Amino acid sequence: MYQEDSLRHNQILDGRIWEHLIRSCFPLLKHFRFYFQYSMTNVKEIIESFSTPFYLLEKKWFIRCDFSYLMSQDRKGSPDGYDHKGVCYSLPLTFQPTFIYEDRYYRSISTSTDDLLIIQWKTLILRDNINEHFKQIQTINLRIDAPINRTFPLIKFQHLSLSKNANLSSNIFESLLMNSSDFYSLEIDNNFLDILTEHWTHRSICNQLSNKIRHLKFHSATNPSQCFSKSRLIDILPVFASKCSYLSLSIQSKIELVALILKRMKQLDNLHIHFLDKDHQPITIEWFQQNQTKFHYSNCFLTKKQENYYLWLDKYFS
Repeated sequence: MYQEDSLRHNQILDGRIWEHLIRSCFPLLKHFRFYFQYSMTNVKEIIESFSTPFYLLEKKWFIRCDFSYLMSQDRKGSPDGYDHKGVCYSLPLTFQPTFIYEDRYYRSISTSTDDLLIIQWKTLILRDNINEHFKQIQTINLRIDAPINRTFPLIKFQHLSLSKNANLSSNIFESLLMNSSDFYSLEIDNNFLDILTEHWTHRSICNQLSNKIRHLKFHSATNPSQCFSKSRLIDILPVFASKCSYLSLSIQSKIELVALILKRMKQLDNLHIHFLDKDHQPITIEWFQQNQTKFHYSNCFLTKKQENYYLWLDKYFS
């Protein structure tokens, strides 16, 4: 069961009601999976209702509640004067929803003594520093959408996106890269990556990026300062040339930079070029041949949408 809207009543999160229903109607049930969002006053009651011998000993079904504190409008209705807003789900978590972390006071409590607080989400959006209560997090997509000034817990991810609101130090960025062995995809602002790599002089970060990145997307430029110049390309291309197969970036108008990318990035399968200036020389297959790239009609497919060019490349056919 999966429910997105926040609950204000306790019955659906009352383990005693579910226990009675399962015993009377589904006695042979082997798996009981759910994910509920809620906003209510007493998380301990939820945990206690799912802590009976039926759940812990007979079925060995465990749950966890992740929650933050909100000041209760009616302090008399809450034992600690706070509402608890969060999610309650069965373990292991199989729904893998998107989770927005925007409260450093977020907490977690579980009915399992073996639960090491390994949190799993499909997409995790960070809008605040993660507190030390979370020991390990696994996610496919990690998006940082706020300034982060504290070292992360162990986060394993595949895709990292740093929005224009993100801000973190080179040390925190390095720690993120080093601790995630499955990381292969990065979306970031051109100028911000230049800062994080200390203008491409930070050897450890550059090595991590070179060894891991296969998918690289820079934010589309809205002004010339966000576009790649020839000197900036010469800085980054050696770092990503060995493994990167997808590249998306913006240039202002100089079409010869596209030829530079194709000659240096030997592993590219897909290339997206956004031109900031509308008045630029168009990219064509004939232009590729004139500029002595290895691509032609037999091994390159090219489409254009407004000022965006999309190239599908067969690097093995020349």
